[in-house]
Amino acid sequence: MSVGDDPTDTMGGGMHLYPVDYRQFAGWIPDSQVVRVAAGGSYRLGPLGVSGTQEYRIPRGDGSHLSLEFRPATPPYDDYTSTDPLVNGVIVRIVTSGATVHNRLVDTTPATATTADAPLAAGKTLADETANAAVTVCSVGAQGADLRVAVGGTTPPAR
Repeated sequence: MSVGDDPTDTMGGGMHLYPVDYRQFAGWIPDSQVVRVAAGGSYRLGPLGVSGTQEYRIPRGDGSHLSLEFRPATPPYDDYTSTDPLVNGVIVRIVTSGATVHNRLVDTTPATATTADAPLAAGKTLADETANAAVTVCSVGAQGADLRVAVGGTTPPAR
């Protein structure tokens, strides 16, 4: 798993809304919209800034967690086009939190030279040995992203 610069982070330049973990830390997203994944299954991730689940967190064995976020293009508040990979897949970050929040973008397409295509696209699976989990994005649309998550193993979850 490759980790890189996060073009979705407001600190990374450009005009972007804050990532979900920053929003939750600031109290802008209630804890009820942040769900800790403890069992494998099917999950629906809502679009960032809309009602419903805004973030899934998968605990990792090192005290951090995987953060799963789906962000739609939200003009005029950010500068993504509707075809940008960053708004057409699930953004995955490794997050550590306590008195502060620190996140690192997971580049799910490390074969390319950019993190602009980092999100996990529909039909793709990410396995994380530290979390002993795997995530497959089944579909992405205006209503959110449908996911399958395997916990307790890195074998891609069945569809």
